Parts: sequence; C-alpha cells; structure tokens
Amino acid sequence: MAAERDDRFVDLLEQQQAEFANELHDTLLPWLFAARLQVEQLQAALGDAAFDPQFIAILDTLTQADGAGRRLMNHYDSPDFQTVTWHATLQHYISRGLGTHNAEIHLELAADTADLPSNVALAFYRIAQEAVRNALRHGKASLVTVHCRCRDGIYQLSINDNGCGFDVDQVPAGHYGLRNIRRRAAAVAASLIIDSHPGSGTNVQVILKPAPALSAHA
Repeated sequence: MAAERDDRFVDLLEQQQAEFANELHDTLLPWLFAARLQVEQLQAALGDAAFDPQFIAILDTLTQADGAGRRLMNHYDSPDFQTVTWHATLQHYISRGLGTHNAEIHLELAADTADLPSNVALAFYRIAQEAVRNALRHGKASLVTVHCRCRDGIYQLSINDNGCGFDVDQVPAGHYGLRNIRRRAAAVAASLIIDSHPGSGTNVQVILKPAPALSAHA
C-alpha cells in the first residue's frame, strides 16, 4: 500500500510540474518577452536618453525575470525518456537550468546506467536534479559530484557536495525537496541514505537492487 501511495504521489507531482511548466511557457513568459521587447524599442527610440540608470535597471530586471522563468520551466518540464536518456537530460539541466553559480559540477555517469526503464530514469533524474539544486541554493557548495554506476545488477546513484551541510533530523516544515526525494526513491523500491551534518557537506545515495522496479512501467 505504501509503495502504491508513493507511486501515485510521483505521478501527481509530475503532472503538477508539467502543468506549471506549460503555464509558464504559455502565459507568463510571453508577457515578459513582450514587455522586454517594448522597453528595447523605447530604448532605441529615445537614443541617448535611454541610458538613464533607472531605464537600464528596468530592462535588466525584465531580462533577469525572463531568464528565471525559463530556468523554472526547464526545471519543472517533464522529460521524455523515450527519445533521450536521463544522462543527457541531466547534462542539459546542469548547463541550462541552474542559472548563475560559481560551483564546479562533475557528472560521472557510467554508460551502462543510461538506458533504464522510464520510471527509474525519472526517479534518478529528479533526485539528482533536486540534490544538485539544494546543494547550490541551500548548501552554498563550490563542488558537486553526481556519480552513477551499476555493479552486479545493483544501481547506485550518489550526489556529493562540499556545502555547509544540515541536520537531517531538523529540517524545517515546508521544505519539500527532501520529502520529494524520499518519495521518488520509495516509488521505485530504492534505498535512500542522506548523510549530512552542519559544516560537513551532504551525500545523497540511492541504491536500487534488481527487481521488481526495473521491470515496472518499462
């Protein structure tokens, strides 16, 4: 019963995220693009007067808002693992979906872990995505490594960072990232270990043994 609830939770979460990404694409981003285009046209018409600091600040704000909206759309959009691997999707997210940061992010993904059933690929992708994002936003990490390998039929995904760490037992209410990671791991019957302490970085480890998850929803 618990596994079924986790499965339904993941399906609902993906549906909500896809709807959010579509709303961004179809409503907010066009308005931001139109506003920025109008300001750029006004800037061209004003000539030297357009270099007023307040005018430039408005254009910069619109540009940043448009970029943030596109990163959010990329973050929440549902990947299609029928046409692309989760490896390639994660690489695209790391290069395009995180915004400005100064961290080094290394992907060490063994080739034999690329072609997974869609439900497992989605779980690994979303867990890695959330863990990397948390490492940068909350952990202020300067180095993040995503490692995935398969040995004796056991898949192991780990995300390590050198950030500030946190007390796993003292996560404030309303922080859904760790909850979502736990539910996604449970939905594919994977073991999850989150090891972190204040000042010592964070390690998120997912271990998936063969059957039954690897044959589900293939």
